[in-house]
Amino acid sequence: MHLPFSLQLLTEVTVLIVLLVVIAFLLGSRPVHKRLKPNQMDAMSGIDFERLLRQTLKKTGWQLSMTSRTGDFGADLIGISPWGVSYAIQAKRWKAKIGVRAIQEAYAAQAHYQTHRALVITNSWLTKPARQLAQELSVEVWERPRLEREFEKAYDSNKSNKRTSQTQNDLHH
Repeated sequence: MHLPFSLQLLTEVTVLIVLLVVIAFLLGSRPVHKRLKPNQMDAMSGIDFERLLRQTLKKTGWQLSMTSRTGDFGADLIGISPWGVSYAIQAKRWKAKIGVRAIQEAYAAQAHYQTHRALVITNSWLTKPARQLAQELSVEVWERPRLEREFEKAYDSNKSNKRTSQTQNDLHH
């Protein structure tokens, strides 16, 4: 069947748009880490950073759920580690150093959600007072170097031999 030129062009454009949408969907549905380059997490939104953490930790054996975006009582994720310990997790994607407020929020979330531990995970580093408070309150902290190791453990299949020894080392720090 031969369509008039304008209808044929419209049909071809529509097919092209549908193909582009399908391709964009397929590329967009890839895990965040596959597209992540060094320092890109610094430009993510807070919610994207939380999703990346959830996806990464799940790959390393964590059982996780996200809290509500508002009224989260200081935790972004609630989970059980591969070693069976429950955690209230505060995710902080910041350009600056993390202050005591993040530690206080995680500590409060631990009490509210009745978890065994509180954990602050950041792409940055803590201020000295925040580090001191975390130690006093037994709030675990994963700063940027630890976070990068977790990404490696989750997504770099060539590092399987290092994973076990580094995981054991991380558990004791």
